[in-house]
Formats: sequence, C-alpha cells, structure tokens
Amino acid sequence: MYALIDCNNFFVSCQRVREPELEGRPVVVVSGGDGCVISRSNEAKALGIKMGVPLFKVRALTKRHNVEIRSTDFTLYRDLSHKVMDTLTTFSPEVEVYSVDEAFLSLQGLERLGMEDYAAQMHDVIKTKTGIPISVGLARTKTLAKLASHVAKKSTFAVSHVFAETSDIRRVAPQIDVREVWGIGWRSANFLYGHGIYNVNQLMDLPAAWIKRHLKIVGWRTHQELHGVACIPLQTQHKARQSIQTARTFPTMQTEMKPLEEMVAAFASRCAFELRMESGCAAEIIVFLATNRHREDLQQVARSFKIKFETPTNSSIDIVAAARSALRKAFLQGYHYKRAGVILAGIIPEGLVQLSLFDDWGKRSKHQKLMDTVDKINSENGRDTTYLAAQGTLKMQSFYNTFRPDDAVEIPEKTE
Repeated sequence: MYALIDCNNFFVSCQRVREPELEGRPVVVVSGGDGCVISRSNEAKALGIKMGVPLFKVRALTKRHNVEIRSTDFTLYRDLSHKVMDTLTTFSPEVEVYSVDEAFLSLQGLERLGMEDYAAQMHDVIKTKTGIPISVGLARTKTLAKLASHVAKKSTFAVSHVFAETSDIRRVAPQIDVREVWGIGWRSANFLYGHGIYNVNQLMDLPAAWIKRHLKIVGWRTHQELHGVACIPLQTQHKARQSIQTARTFPTMQTEMKPLEEMVAAFASRCAFELRMESGCAAEIIVFLATNRHREDLQQVARSFKIKFETPTNSSIDIVAAARSALRKAFLQGYHYKRAGVILAGIIPEGLVQLSLFDDWGKRSKHQKLMDTVDKINSENGRDTTYLAAQGTLKMQSFYNTFRPDDAVEIPEKTE
C-alpha cells in the first residue's frame, strides 16, 4: 500500500503558520514582482479566483472581499517543507519526497493498523507539529494514490481517501478528468480528447496494447497502475544538488559595504544550512552583485568573485567568512546595487571529504559540534533563533527576510 501526502494550499498554509490571524480569511500568494496568483486559500477559491491569473485582473475582486495578498517567501516554504518531510519519516522508513509539498510513503506491512485511522493520525500529528494541513491518498499503486489524494482534497470532511480495490476507483472514475491522472501530460490529454476519451473510466477501458502503441511505455505504465499493478517504484534516494544558491533583489538600492556585508553573510549562512541538511560540503563559494538594469540613469555593473576552500566545508563560520572576503573583492564604490547572491558549488558528500596534511582537525571538529547545536536550536525554535554576529542585528534580520527571492538571477562573469 502507498500513501501520497499532499500539503493543502501549501504556500497559503505556510503564510498562516507565520500569521495565524489569516486563518479563515481569503488569502492568495502571488509570484515574484506581485505578478500571478500561485496559491489560494479555500475561501479565495470560493470567490472565483483562478490559479495563475494575473493579480491586476482580480484586483477589484480582492479589494471588494478584503482578500489578503502575500508575496512568496521560498525560504519559509523550504523550512516548513523540511519539517513536514521529517515528520513523515516517523510514519514510514520509506519516504519519497516528490515535491516541496508532496511525498509518497510505502506502508507495506502497516495495513493491519487500519489505513484511514493511520491517515488521520498522520494528518493530526503533522498539523500539530508544523501547522500545515494535509490530504492523504492511499492505494496499491502510486498513480492511484495520487488520484485518491485528489479526491480527498475535494472532500469537505475527509482528510483521506482509499482505493483498496479496482471497484473503488471505478465508482469515482467517470467524474475524474484524464488531465488529473499522474503521468498524463497535456499532449497526451489532448490526444485522448481527440479520440473521445475524457475521463479516467474511459481511459481504464482502453486496451493495454492500444495505450502502449499510442502513449508509449510511460502511458502503458500509467494504465497498468490504474488497474492496480504497481509499475513505478518508490524513489527514496535523493539526488544531491551540484550547487546551492540564495539570491535576493533588494527593496531599496544599496551603496555602502556594511549593509551588503550583513546581507551576504545571511545569504551564505542560509546556503550553509541547506548544505548541512543534504550532508554535503562545498569546495567553492561565489558572491555576486548587480545594479538595477532598469535604471538607465545610473551606472551599471555586474561583478562576482570566487573563492576555493582548502578543504570542502559546510561550516557556516568558514562559509560566511569566505563570503565576506569575496564580497570585498567584488564590491566597487560608487554604484547602486539592487541585488546580490551567494552560490556554493563543487558539492560533494560529507563522508568523501579528503583532509589535507595541514588541516586543523580540532578546529573542524569544534565547528561541526557548534553547527549541530545551532541547527538543533533553530529547528526547535524557528529559523534564525541563533545566528552569527556577522549577519547583523535583529532589525537587519527582519529587513533581509522581506526581500523578494530572485530565482531567475543571472550569474555575471567572474572578475578578479
């Protein structure tokens, strides 16, 4: 038996964890630059606000119904996602993190506990520990578990739905569009529409040979899974990232070194934390700065500087010190900087780090113990409960946490 855990309205739910007063009120989260709606509360959905709609098109509606509008905060979302996924490991040793708000669990051997009761327990524990509500789909295959989760999310009362037998899916299949099936992309859906196949029941009735001929092996696996034949195994091995980046666009342009130094230190510390969460060490760090290219009345510059560590590290102390040093090399006086970022690259597993002959093992061990303590305090009490003095004051912490994440930042050419 598989379970698919899906965090309900995840970005909105994260905002409500930080601002409990938003509970029960219509809320939308909009993409960077306040562009399009990318997450909606149930109350906002009931008002007719569609996913992906540009905010300006529903501005009158949001004002008329006092809809709360929030910009994205991907650092907050990552933190809460980690908490949810860590909590799920207490329910099953086999967890596949599918996305920031979804995970598959293998419940093999746990069926005797009663699947609906177990799902309710998962919901209650995760809501209590993280504040995030979830829906749970349970079935004999991952594809059916995804569909069961979809049905559960549509329910007003149930937190889970179970497809134990083929007859269970057959009862609701006529009401589910083929576009909702995991593994059926928009091209396949349009192809099926062209052949008069609109719902899951019609898809299941097609001969397997026809599916394999027209939708290839991926479509055939999906078809088999809909019939309860498991063809897609759980992927519990997480593919490590080759680089980790934190970049921000500032609300106001910066001209002095001091605030930039504190911001870059904060970005480096965030990268170091994510690096430790993946049990990796970085061989090099890149710090980059850029002015506002839309301000043609100002001088433009984009600079970066790279530093290689003598020994790959995940210590915030080493990484922040290197980031500040790289910033001083990249910074030029007389420019108005609009964005900055830190990249950790050359990432290798922590267990494969080769110490040099002159490496200070005692210092490295102390750093590791300190980082373990800091991470534990922050995981239990909230992000940035404890942080390096180089990251500045609490006022500065609050300031840079309001920055808009700049995921599309362009990395300038390295300058020496």
